[in-house]
Amino acid sequence: MMNLFNSLSRFGKNTCGTVALEFSLVMLICIALTLGALDGAFAYFQWIKTEKGLQEGIRTAVVSDYILTDLASFDCFNASSADYGQSCAGSSVKIPTANCTSDGSAVSCTCVASCSAAISMGNVSQTAFDAIVTRIQVYNPDLTANNLTISYADVGLGFAGRPNGAVPAVTLSIRNFPYDFYVLNNLFQLPQINMPAMNTTLTGEDQASG
Repeated sequence: MMNLFNSLSRFGKNTCGTVALEFSLVMLICIALTLGALDGAFAYFQWIKTEKGLQEGIRTAVVSDYILTDLASFDCFNASSADYGQSCAGSSVKIPTANCTSDGSAVSCTCVASCSAAISMGNVSQTAFDAIVTRIQVYNPDLTANNLTISYADVGLGFAGRPNGAVPAVTLSIRNFPYDFYVLNNLFQLPQINMPAMNTTLTGEDQASG
């Protein structure tokens, strides 16, 4: 029994290999920090790509056909209750606030406010929506149609009888778009982390493709 205690005592006092053990622990921490920094830098790059894609997408949206096609014939005074050219700012007839999204195969629009029977939410242009998605994907190919929301809202612009219809504020935003952490996801199986809300808005210009 005494020999056993002596052996354990000598083992407890033996410091051989301490440096190697400490180095291995510190090295693991340094590697994790380095890989985390690389993933952080790549996440920032993904953010920049997405931001640039939204900028180009909104430019396409305000000079292309409406996704909500009835807006192309919208008249804030119905062309009969005011003189031609009267500002829409004084009209009680407002452009509906509508959100247009896609499930990956078909686009649909939903009225949020100022809904009107004159603007059917069922009349939508898949071609116009796809053109915006295609432009965005030049900068961030990972963004898909079901990550995007395109909204229209009244800002009081336009005039009675305007040939090209409404002049709305057009907002392009992302939804449910995750960061892709190549290293950390594979090592630690992190839960999906979506990018925070990101959107950009411009006023409609020449809403006609081509």
